[in-house]
Amino acid sequence: GINLLIQFGWLFLPGRSISASDLALNVIGTLAGASPACFHYLSRRTLALLTSGYGACFLVAATWPWNFSKSAAAMPALLHRIEWIPFEDGLLKMWALKEGALNTLMTVPLGLLAASFILRRSGGCRAVVTATVLGLACSTLVEGLQCFLPSRTPSLSDISLNTLGALIGGALAYYFERWHRREHPELKTSEHQAAS
Repeated sequence: GINLLIQFGWLFLPGRSISASDLALNVIGTLAGASPACFHYLSRRTLALLTSGYGACFLVAATWPWNFSKSAAAMPALLHRIEWIPFEDGLLKMWALKEGALNTLMTVPLGLLAASFILRRSGGCRAVVTATVLGLACSTLVEGLQCFLPSRTPSLSDISLNTLGALIGGALAYYFERWHRREHPELKTSEHQAAS
């Protein structure tokens, strides 16, 4: 709510404009900040729904404006559009840094939610690995669909950064879970009693 209010206020400030990327980054930051406090209390079903919902939003946003075309995926045109060498243009330019940060951060919630879901049933390493693989799979699907979008460039850099974001999200979920168990040791006792 506060984020929307700030973005609305920028309409009245000269030189400022509403930014979808700022809105997305603020939401991601809020989600990450609230995770230690609330994720542990969400049911597996809720986490599954949130993971699926965020994955769908990621898919929709990354393939906008959905002007799919078979001709865009024709091999001669496609070979020139695909970025075959990751980070070929470098990452030190300001636009590249911003785009790289966005591509990384946009899959952090996906990894965070997926790993939180898995941590309810299995250990930390498996949760982080599975969340990372999910990020890789979603990003590969998106880049494959972008082959049919003439306005988009399929990129190995994006796949790398999206996968990194999912890995970071999975690692955050793992450490949030450890932190929560350390702060609430009575949870371990109740879980052992339930298991026996």
